[in-house]
Amino acid sequence: MTTLIINNNSKKNKLIRLEKAYNNNKIIIMYVYADWCIYCQIFKQSWVSFKKEINKNPKLKEKILLVELNSNYLKFRKENEVLDKLLKNFKLYPTIIYSHNSKISYLVGDNKLKDTDNLIKKSTKSEKKIIRRNSKKAS
Repeated sequence: MTTLIINNNSKKNKLIRLEKAYNNNKIIIMYVYADWCIYCQIFKQSWVSFKKEINKNPKLKEKILLVELNSNYLKFRKENEVLDKLLKNFKLYPTIIYSHNSKISYLVGDNKLKDTDNLIKKSTKSEKKIIRRNSKKAS
């Protein structure tokens, strides 16, 4: 599965995919950024590397929905209950929002990819496997 980029193109279908993933307890990892944000530009490289690792592993691709949301489209939260839930505690750019089994966690600011792993570990204490470790084994 490719990254779900929420924008004006096919907005309704994309928001429906997001709702289905959330309601089916799929792992959602959303990158919220602003084009003008220098920290977002720095973090973008880590995000791209992270996406590549997830997409290399078919099992992870099946379990995870990767989402990108530019600041220009935050207004869509008013139109979609799930997006609004995910953005409830959003405050700063860049933010990684991690959601699984109705639990939502936030990683805020200019962070390295290992911090994304820490967020996933904390968010899924019941999970025995960590996404990055699995993707390395699969390679």
